[in-house]
Amino acid sequence: MKKIFYIMLCAFVCSCASAGENLYADASERFAEAMCLRVDTAAAIGDTGEAAAPASPDAAAEKAAALFTEAADLFETATHEDWRFWFEAGNARWWAGDGAGAVIAYRRYIARDPFNPRVWQNLGSARRLAGTIPPANEGFLGWPWKLWSASLAAFLAGASLLLFSLFLFFRKPPFRTASATLLACAAAAALLCAGAVLLSRPAAVILCETQGRMGDSAMYTPLPSEPLKPGQEVRILGSRDTWSRVRVGSVECWVPSETLNVID
Repeated sequence: MKKIFYIMLCAFVCSCASAGENLYADASERFAEAMCLRVDTAAAIGDTGEAAAPASPDAAAEKAAALFTEAADLFETATHEDWRFWFEAGNARWWAGDGAGAVIAYRRYIARDPFNPRVWQNLGSARRLAGTIPPANEGFLGWPWKLWSASLAAFLAGASLLLFSLFLFFRKPPFRTASATLLACAAAAALLCAGAVLLSRPAAVILCETQGRMGDSAMYTPLPSEPLKPGQEVRILGSRDTWSRVRVGSVECWVPSETLNVID
C-alpha cells in the first residue's frame, strides 16, 4: 500500500509540473506572437509616420494587446506552480498597456524576492505607465525596511557569536565582557527584527480609480483632492466595515476595501 501511495504521489507531482510547464509554454507562445505583430506593425509605418495600410496597424496593435493580455493571464495562472512567473506576467501586462496590472505583478514578485534590480527597474516603468507615485517607505535602495532590520540583526548575532567563541577559546575576561555586551545587542536587534515583521503593514495596489476620503464613508471630504489612480501603491493601516485606512506617500485616507488588491 505504501508503495502504491508513493507512486500515486509522484504521478500527481509530475502532472502538476507538466501542467505548469504547458501553461508557461502557451503563455510564451502568445507573448512571442504578440511581439511579432508589434514588429510587423512598426515595419508597416513609413518614414513619414503614415501607415501604408491605414486600418491594418491599428487592428494589429489591438490584436497584439489582446495576445499580451492572454499571455499575462496564463503566466499568472502558472504562478501557482512557480512564483517567479510573476515577472513574465508583469512584462506582458506592461506590453499590453496595463500599467496597474504590471505594478501588481511586479509587486507580487518583489514580495518574494526584493533583491532583483531588474524587477525594480521594470516596476519603475510600470509606475510611469500607470501615472502613479512610488510609496514613501520603500527603504534605502528600494529594500523593505524590515529586511534591513533582519540584516542588521543577523550581522550583530554573527559578530557576537564569533566573539563569544573566541572567549570560550581563550577564556580571557575582556572577551567575556565584549561578548556579553554584543550578545545583548544581538538579542535587542533580533527583538527589533521580530517586531518589524509583526508590526509591518501589508501593501496593496488600487484596482480602479478611487477617491480617498477623510473618513470611512463617501460623505466625508475628499482626501487627497485628486482621485487615486489604478496601480497606485498604498500601505494598509487599518480597516472598519467595508473601508480601509491607507497611506499614500505622506497622506492617510480611507478607501473602499473592495478597490484594494492586497500584496502581502
